Amino acid sequence: MDLASLETLVLFLCLTQANGLGLLSNFLDLISFFLTAGVKLQNNRTNSERRKYDVLIVGAGIAGLSAAEYLIKNGVTKVAILEAKSRIGGRVHTKFINGNPLEIGAQWIHGAHEANIVYNIAVENGLANGTCETLKGPTFLSNGKEVDKSLVNKLFEEIESFENLESNDSLEVNLENEFKNISQKFQPNDRDMMKKVFNFYKIQTMFDEGDELDKLSARSDYKSYPCDLDIYGGLNKLVKLIANRVGESRIFKQHEVLNIDYSKNQVLIKVKNGKTIKHFQAKFAISTVSLGFLKANSASLFTPKLPERKLIAINHLVFGRGVKIFLFYNKPFWKRNQLLKLKLAISNEDYVKGKKEWIHRVAYFEEMTDCPNVLLTTVFGDVAEEVELMNKSEINEKLTNLLRNYTNNIDLLKADKIITSKWTIDRFVLGTYSVPGISSDREDFETISEPLPNSDFPKLLFAGEATSRTHYSTLHGSRESGIREAIRIIDRIKATNAI
Repeated sequence: MDLASLETLVLFLCLTQANGLGLLSNFLDLISFFLTAGVKLQNNRTNSERRKYDVLIVGAGIAGLSAAEYLIKNGVTKVAILEAKSRIGGRVHTKFINGNPLEIGAQWIHGAHEANIVYNIAVENGLANGTCETLKGPTFLSNGKEVDKSLVNKLFEEIESFENLESNDSLEVNLENEFKNISQKFQPNDRDMMKKVFNFYKIQTMFDEGDELDKLSARSDYKSYPCDLDIYGGLNKLVKLIANRVGESRIFKQHEVLNIDYSKNQVLIKVKNGKTIKHFQAKFAISTVSLGFLKANSASLFTPKLPERKLIAINHLVFGRGVKIFLFYNKPFWKRNQLLKLKLAISNEDYVKGKKEWIHRVAYFEEMTDCPNVLLTTVFGDVAEEVELMNKSEINEKLTNLLRNYTNNIDLLKADKIITSKWTIDRFVLGTYSVPGISSDREDFETISEPLPNSDFPKLLFAGEATSRTHYSTLHGSRESGIREAIRIIDRIKATNAI
């Protein structure tokens, strides 16, 4: 008990004696007082004392979990992860519908290749699905007529063989220039139809890249691996696998980081846990927050503020905007593997309308491998947030009408249920994944990854897919970045005996 509490106790006893209260009453009140004072003192102590660690990691996504796992494996065990949400995984979020996994966030391992660090984990643990994601499936015009498969396949083959030369243009301009060359390889009477199929491809590219193509740079150092794979039983299995190696006691969920102060010898982190403010400190801190969160909150998140060079890089990169829409049918109108990926050939007029009318940014309906009664579609770009905020019944009605037109089936019933992702309006994410913007420099990803105050004295470090120049927007890019920063810390510890 502190001095103030003791003085209050003495005053309390004097007053009760002066008022002639009985001894029993005094005794019971005294017990109550001590219990209340003790709880208050304990709460005050808990809230004000700093929890001390060697390394604090902000965010329990793949990057944060991977950093912690690597540190612990290499002997740096006094590690904690501060996660704002009530779940771990970051943009990996698997929901289960009737026991079947549905990926609300990240969908695939991008590349069945031994150079892919996440693919290797999946293979070692029997999680890698051997089936590659493809564009297989019929392609329909808006009048319900199917486009000749041989023409569609020829177009996609031509696109795949296109060499993306250095260009200062936007991805939109770059692709349109590409089509001008490709279209000459088709008969004149097929070119208009092929342009509609190409518009599907452009909207598919919005999904791949994350946003409106006129906002994105055609220049990129991204290194791709062939074949996108699912995880057996959902990507959450990968998250749990890594998290189990970290240990539940090291992960603090519902701990929202309010400020990271790296101005002193150690990093001080202010955290909100419910209504309680907590304080943590560490020799090193790794921020793995999303690029979207950095764009919106960097001014208040860091003390001192981030260097201008880093802020410019954050501003240059685009953090994609997109929404997944899942349509559930009690009685599917298709047979298993009949649709696969039903592609919509879209007119130039509708493509332009898509900037303002979200329904024209819908370009496919895809069967879900693990959920046979579910179709997936996506909307990316300027209209994505609108869809996230829309009434589900309105979404259902518009998508059903679109399907009726393209399948020429006016009797097609509405979906029985709609689920949409909410990444663009999620205040801890504010988007999907990172990609070079039209004003980006090649070094922007690396600039964001630079530790502070500098690489010789790394105190505040940065990880996440937005810090990977060659593997941004991917799971393996996230994991690589977390391990990269863990190695940086370990090297610093070895050089200085900091721990």
